[in-house]
Order: sequence, then structure tokens, then C-alpha cells
Amino acid sequence: MLSALEGDPSSYNPKWTGPGSGEAYDKARLEASLLGIDKGHGAGNSIGLTNQKEAPFNESKARYPDKFKDEEWADLVGNDDLALKAAAYNLKSLQDEAAAHATPEVRTGQTLNQFLSSGYNAGGTVDRSYNVATGNQVFNDGSDGKNSEVEHGASTVKPGGTFDLANKILCESGAFR
Repeated sequence: MLSALEGDPSSYNPKWTGPGSGEAYDKARLEASLLGIDKGHGAGNSIGLTNQKEAPFNESKARYPDKFKDEEWADLVGNDDLALKAAAYNLKSLQDEAAAHATPEVRTGQTLNQFLSSGYNAGGTVDRSYNVATGNQVFNDGSDGKNSEVEHGASTVKPGGTFDLANKILCESGAFR
């Protein structure tokens, strides 16, 4: 992980194999998506520095057309600036249009950051997160053998989790300010 901070952050992959591995991995997942192949959970593949799926990218583009004028989901591969912008607008939508409507039970059950992280990892669509926020659905806990959206949300906000890593890459490294 430290080597990602010293080089190009878009190359970060937990199974580090060298410079450019992150972009090569994204290209493979993009090609698989074009063929209709995903990891088996039906939500599609995620690409780019922020691992975004196509549906939330397209939602953000529809909500903020002036911010994503001529950009497509496939453009996330190798374009860290676009990936960060797309993630920021997606999280803004999840906060404003889903978390803002959370029931008291949902609010006391998790922090806002955990809710947003679980929502992002649950496909990133406003509709899905809204249904969880209003108590009509729950984030998957992985007991069915599928992706644990609850664990993703919890691991993101724990000390040393994704938020801490993002802060290190984006702020402490000087890459983005």
C-alpha cells in the first residue's frame, strides 16, 4: 500500500503487481462488462480509482449533466480526476436523496459515513439507498453468500480503513488539495 502513495494512486491494487496494474485491471473489468460478465452478483463491475459501477455514474451524469457533459462511465479507466468527481457527486446524491430521509432506527444503527459507504458498495444507486434509509430494505449482511454491504460500510470507516487510505493518498501525499 505504501508503494501506491509513492507512485501513481490509480495503480493501487491490493494485489500489487507493479505500475499500471490498476488500469490494466480496470480495462479487463470494462471489457468483461461490455460482454455482460460481472462478479456474479448482478450489480455489474466497478472501474476507476473509486471503483464505481455504471448505474451510479449514469445517475450522476443525469442529475448533473453540466458536470459530466461528454463523459462516459468507460472514461473512468485511467482518469483519476473524473473518478473522484463521479464518486463525489454520487455520494452527494446518496446523502441528499437517501440518507436525508433515513428513519430514526437507521440513523441510530450506523454513522452517516457508514451508511454512505454501504450504499456506495451496494451498487451506488439512490433508489437502493433510499429504500434502506426508509426501512423498506436492508443492506446485505453477507449471510446469503453474496457481497456483504454491511461489512464494506463498516470496514471503510474503521481506523485504517478506506477513508484513512483515501485521506493518505489524496491529502497527505499532496496529490489533491
